[in-house]
Amino acid sequence: MYDGGVRAYRFSWRNSLFLKSTLILLAAFLGFFLILTLLHLWNFKSLGKDLNRREIERLEKGVSFVLNKEKWGVKNLLQSILWNEELHVRVRNDDSPWLRAALTGEMTSPFASAGVIDNRGNSLYAKRPIFREDDLQDLISFLREGGGNEGISTFYWRHKGSVYLVGVGNLTPGEHSGGQGWLYLAKELNKGYLVGLRHFSEGEIEIALQSGNKRSFALRNWRKKPVAWLSIRPSPYFVSLFMAVERVYLWHSLFILLVFALTMVLFSMRLRERIVREFNKVINAFERIHRGEYPQEQLFVKSEDEFGIFAQEIQKASQTISQLLTTDPLTKIYNRTYFYRRLKEEVHRAQRYNRPLSLIILDLDNFKRVNDKLGHQAGDQLLKDVASGLTETLRTSDILARWGGEEFAVILPETKAKMAVEVAERLRMIIESLALDDHEQRVGCTASLGIAVLRAREEEENLIRRADQMLYRAKENGRNQVAISPEEA
Repeated sequence: MYDGGVRAYRFSWRNSLFLKSTLILLAAFLGFFLILTLLHLWNFKSLGKDLNRREIERLEKGVSFVLNKEKWGVKNLLQSILWNEELHVRVRNDDSPWLRAALTGEMTSPFASAGVIDNRGNSLYAKRPIFREDDLQDLISFLREGGGNEGISTFYWRHKGSVYLVGVGNLTPGEHSGGQGWLYLAKELNKGYLVGLRHFSEGEIEIALQSGNKRSFALRNWRKKPVAWLSIRPSPYFVSLFMAVERVYLWHSLFILLVFALTMVLFSMRLRERIVREFNKVINAFERIHRGEYPQEQLFVKSEDEFGIFAQEIQKASQTISQLLTTDPLTKIYNRTYFYRRLKEEVHRAQRYNRPLSLIILDLDNFKRVNDKLGHQAGDQLLKDVASGLTETLRTSDILARWGGEEFAVILPETKAKMAVEVAERLRMIIESLALDDHEQRVGCTASLGIAVLRAREEEENLIRRADQMLYRAKENGRNQVAISPEEA
C-alpha cells in the first residue's frame, strides 16, 4: 500500500529544458504569480468555511429527522401495546408474572427497559429499572399536571451514564389522574444507535453528558431539563479530502502560470497538448473518486521531465485520497464507507443472478477488559491481530471491514447458511486463540457473531439489521458463540 509520504524532488538543469527556457519569463511574472497564489489561498479558505458550514447544517437536519422518526416509532409501538385489553385487566389485578412475560417478549426486545407504574407512582413491574422512586413520583406529578394529556409522551433520561429515549403511555387515555397507571418503554442510545444515525452521513456523532460545542442537540427530560447532548462534527475524511484537493489546485495554479509563459515561445502548441493530456488524468482520477470507484492502481509514467513528475505526484495524491476513503487507519482493512458500498454492489449482483450471499457481523466480547488491564495500545494491537487473523482465514473474494470500535463485518459471496456458520465458527476460534501477555498471564477476548442470509428482494439495510439482531442474540445467550435465525439455519 502507498504510505502517503511525499518525496521531495529537485529539478536539474540537465534534464529540464523547460526551466532553462522559462527562467526569464518566470522572473517577469513572479509578482503576478504571488498575487494569484494569495487569491487562490483566500478563495480556498472561504470555500472551505462555506462547505464546512453547509455540511454541519445538513448533518443537523439529518439528525433532527432521525430523532423525530425514533420518537414516532416509540409512540406507535406504545399505542399498539395500549390497545391490548388483556393488559388493562392484568394491571388492574396486579398480575406481575404476566407483566414480566409481556414486557420481556419479542415486541419489546429492542428496548433496554420497560415497566408499568400505577397511579400512586409505584412500579408494578420494571425490566432493568432506570427510574428511582423519587424520579417516578416527579414523573407522575408531571403527568397529572397535564404533561400526559395527549396519552403518550416522549422524553430523554440518563441513568448510570447511559442515555435513554423514553415513551410513556397512559393506560386510561384522557384521565388526568392516570387511571390505572402508565406504561413506559426506554430505548438505550448506545453505540448501535449512533451507527444508525451515521447511515445518512460520514460525520462524527457522539452522545456527551456535557455540552461541548454550539453544534449540539440537547436531549431533555419531561421537565425540559437537558440530561445529555448529541454533538455532531463533519467527517475528518471530508477535511482531509479538501486539503488534498487544495494542494493539487495550488500546483495546478503554478502549472497554469508556466503554460501562460511558454505560450510566448515557438513551441507553445506542443506544450499545450501535453498539459491537456496530464490535466485530463487529474480530472479522470477525481471523477472516479467522486463516483466512488477509489482508484488505487499504480500507473506507469515513463517520462522523467517535469510533466512526468507532476503526473506521478498527482497519482500519489489520488492514491492517498483513496486510502483515506477506503481503509481503516488502525487495522489497514476496509472501513465502513467502502464496506457499505461493496455490500450494495454484492446484494445487487446476488439478487440479479439469484446467487446466495451471507453477512457476518461480529463484536469482541469483554474488549474493555484488555484496555483496562494492558492499556489502549495493547487493545489497538489486539484489534490489529484480529484483523490480520481474519484476513488470513477468509477467501480473497470475501470482503472484511472494521464496522466500528471492536466490531467487524464480513461479506461472503456465493455462500449459503451452512457454509456461513462454518466460516463464522472458524473466525470465532481464531479470535479466541489470540491473546496478549500480561506478566504471568495471557489476556485475550472472545467474539460473538451474528449471521444473516440474503432473502429474495431484500435490501442491504434490512440484511444488516437482521445480522445485527443475531449478534445481540449471541450476546444475550452467553457470548463467544455464533447466532443465526432458526429459519435460515
